[in-house]
Amino acid sequence: MDHSQTFPVVGAVPVPIAGPGTSQLLLPGAAGVGGESALPGIAGSGVYGSSLLRGAKDDGRIAAQRLCSGSQEGAPPASFDGSDGGVSQTRLSLNPLAHRRFPYLLKGVAIVRPNQVWSTDITYIRLRGGFVFLAAMMDWYSRYVLTWDLSISLEADFCVAILERALEDQRAEIFNTDQGVQFTSAQFQAPLLAAQVRVSMDGRGRAFDNIFVERLWRSVKYEEVYLKDYRTVSEARDGLSRYFSFYNGQRIHQSLDYRTPKSVHFATP
Repeated sequence: MDHSQTFPVVGAVPVPIAGPGTSQLLLPGAAGVGGESALPGIAGSGVYGSSLLRGAKDDGRIAAQRLCSGSQEGAPPASFDGSDGGVSQTRLSLNPLAHRRFPYLLKGVAIVRPNQVWSTDITYIRLRGGFVFLAAMMDWYSRYVLTWDLSISLEADFCVAILERALEDQRAEIFNTDQGVQFTSAQFQAPLLAAQVRVSMDGRGRAFDNIFVERLWRSVKYEEVYLKDYRTVSEARDGLSRYFSFYNGQRIHQSLDYRTPKSVHFATP
C-alpha cells in the first residue's frame, strides 16, 4: 500500500457487502488522505459511504476479519471454522470471508533472476472530481510491470483479475504482498496456491518490505499522474497505459545497468 496516502479512520467497522466472492468495509464519516482534505465519493456499484479503508495493516480493530496464520502447505487451524478438522484449500477458496496470513519470506534473500519474486500493491490515482484505485504486479528482479488495472472500488475482484492474467504464461516462485484484506482473502490466494507459488507477506507496518512497488508508485505519480489532470477513469486508463508501456520498454534503470525492465525480464539466461 502507498503508506503516505492511507486512510486514517478511527473506529472503522467491517461490514460484508453482498456479492459473489467479495467483501468491503463501510466506514462512518469522511477521512482525509495523506494530509489532504477528504476526497469526494465516487458514484457507482461497489463504492459505499464517503470513505473507504482497505485494511492494509490490521491493528486489531477488525475483529470480524481476524486472519489466521499457518505454514505454506498446511490448512488453517481447526478453530478457523469451529470444526474438529482443518479447513481444506478448496473450502477456503469458496468462503469469501476466509482470510489467511503468511510469514515474510524475503529477509536476506538474494534476488538473482526474473520470476523469482513478484509483488503487488494498491494505490490511488487522483481525478479532477475524485479518485480511482490502481493495482499493479511487478517482477522484483527486472522491475517489469507484469499487469495492472484500475477500479472504482477496493473489492478483491480486480486484484484477482490481474493476478490471473499474470499467471497465464509465467509463474513466480514467491509472491509478496502486504496484509491488505484483498490479498489475505481466499479469493486472491487460491490462484497462487493452485500454481504452487509460495506466498509471502510484509510484516505489520513495514512498508519497506515491498519497497520496489513503493518506488514504482513514486515514478508513476511524479512522472505521469502529477503532470496530468485526469478528468475521467477513461483518461486515467489511457494515460497509465501509455506510461506503463514507456516504463517497461523505454525507461532505463540505473540499478539494471541502464537497461529497460522489458529487456532484462525477457533476456535469454
